[in-house]
Amino acid sequence: MISYLGFPIRWPDGKPFGTICVLDRKTNSYSEKYRRLITQFRDIVEIHLEVIYTEAKRRQELERLVDERTALLQVAVEQRIEANNRVLSEMTQREQIEESLLKAQGDLARISRITAIGELAATIAHEVNQPLFGVLANGTACLRWLAGVEVSSPNLAEARQAVERMIRDGRRAGDVISRLRNFFTASGGEKTSLKINEVVEGIVMLVRHELDRNHVLLRTDLSERLAIVQGDSVQLQQVLLNLILNAADALADVIDRPRELTIVTRPESGGVRVEVKDNGVGIEKEKLESIFQPFYTTKTNGMGLGLSISRSIIEDHGGQLIAQPNNGPGTTFCFTLT
Repeated sequence: MISYLGFPIRWPDGKPFGTICVLDRKTNSYSEKYRRLITQFRDIVEIHLEVIYTEAKRRQELERLVDERTALLQVAVEQRIEANNRVLSEMTQREQIEESLLKAQGDLARISRITAIGELAATIAHEVNQPLFGVLANGTACLRWLAGVEVSSPNLAEARQAVERMIRDGRRAGDVISRLRNFFTASGGEKTSLKINEVVEGIVMLVRHELDRNHVLLRTDLSERLAIVQGDSVQLQQVLLNLILNAADALADVIDRPRELTIVTRPESGGVRVEVKDNGVGIEKEKLESIFQPFYTTKTNGMGLGLSISRSIIEDHGGQLIAQPNNGPGTTFCFTLT
């Protein structure tokens, strides 16, 4: 190598990349034109290096941004997972609390039913004893007819009628006991298709003697054109029992007029409407909503839970329980079912 002409090639940041040069075996004096040609090659290479350098920087920055975003996303995902776990835990706890609350409400409703039946102990005894006495009387009469005590020979026709009355009274006593057993059960809130008039008639059978004993005239106005509704018969009987006993209490102090209690059923908006109306002392308008609050009572020995439980039951059935003052004396409690 005799002659050498070289120029440095640099990266855009100034660091050396290499050299572009011309080597010759003989002495050579490179012209300015030759120098410009070499530097032009050098500039072209540096331009490509700048593109490569820029793309590398961009890729590096992109990778950095991706890493940062990935880290942020991982943190966000972890936070979201933690938040979801907290929500699931809270939902589980809430479901457990709701289940406990429903169980407590069911137990409270059952205690309320037992308390109400306790108040009707004399009525229940009467409703059971009456058919039993009938069975006893008809059984004695049957034996007499079979023995021919009244006439010279057995009277089978009279004996047959006495046996039929015994069967009727036995079924009546069994029906009372069956209704009481169902009423004492811890209802699970299972709703079935039922006829509301049968629910009313069932509870009327349990309370009629109690109302008679307190000189309350009970009337029923049950429409025959009623739709079948979905409901829990035990819970609905509890509502009716609470309303009837409250009405009887409101009538206890009435001495200037006959004590009257009316139960009405009628169609309404694809469902049924049930009314329990009394002509008792009535309720002040400003207290018509307060009476449905838990532990609010106007009775000296009351727990203040009957109407609160009744409203909860009706709302659970998709209806509404309200109290309205009558045009005359007394109050009407009404609820709807579909």
